[in-house]
Amino acid sequence: MKFLITGANGTLGKPFTELVEKSGHTAIKWDRTKAPIDNYQGMANYIKEIAPDIIVSMAIASKPTGIENEQWKVNCLWPSEIAKITKELGIKFLYTSTVMVFSFRKSGPFTIESKPDTIEGEGYGYEKRMAEENVIKNNPDACIVRLGWQIGDKPGSNNMVDYCVDKMKNEKIIRASSNYFPACSFIENTLSKLFSLSADFQAGIFMIDSNKKWSLNKIIKALKKHLGINWKIGNDPFFKYDQRMIDPQVEMPPLSDKLKDIDSFFL
Repeated sequence: MKFLITGANGTLGKPFTELVEKSGHTAIKWDRTKAPIDNYQGMANYIKEIAPDIIVSMAIASKPTGIENEQWKVNCLWPSEIAKITKELGIKFLYTSTVMVFSFRKSGPFTIESKPDTIEGEGYGYEKRMAEENVIKNNPDACIVRLGWQIGDKPGSNNMVDYCVDKMKNEKIIRASSNYFPACSFIENTLSKLFSLSADFQAGIFMIDSNKKWSLNKIIKALKKHLGINWKIGNDPFFKYDQRMIDPQVEMPPLSDKLKDIDSFFL
């Protein structure tokens, strides 16, 4: 298969590109110098020239390049336009979204039947929600995959470990709520599932989450032990929210597969 990947240098995009290549497939990184994200015909010509079997959209607005309204264009307009082009050309399209399409106003666990409720002015979550709606409208055959917080084995890729390192650096303590149950999974497990969803392509919405029952407090305590890092961890019981996603279509290994002692931690 030939993959065309947007966001191929990002937290998930870079290792996903490597996984595609290691699996014997062709991975092409979207080149924004050749196909600007706000030029519809240019994007269409670019996709026609490459002729991929599938486009995997993993880009998010992280480093500004000077384009006007860049965050909206990257997070919403770009995937919306790709959806339209892939529908016209008969190319498979997998769009990675986020659990943040659900606001903090309504607690989970969320299912496929749960209705995204972020509203204008709520930034990234709203942009991704509108992108989902536009992708479905422009290409009903697309595959949308909602992701949670990613967990790595080291800092450096905008994952949960980076969050903990930053908290220790700036606050000397990680205050992790015992009443917050985040949607999350280890990066390698997310990549594996994204690859299988790409290979065994199906239209529809899918949700990737390995958190079966654990609070952020327990997860970070178990992660501390797993990594052998000397973090100071406190509780923030006032933040109460269940962000978990439940999708029987997607079988994910639980966090306890790597965090062996996660069930043994108490406050």
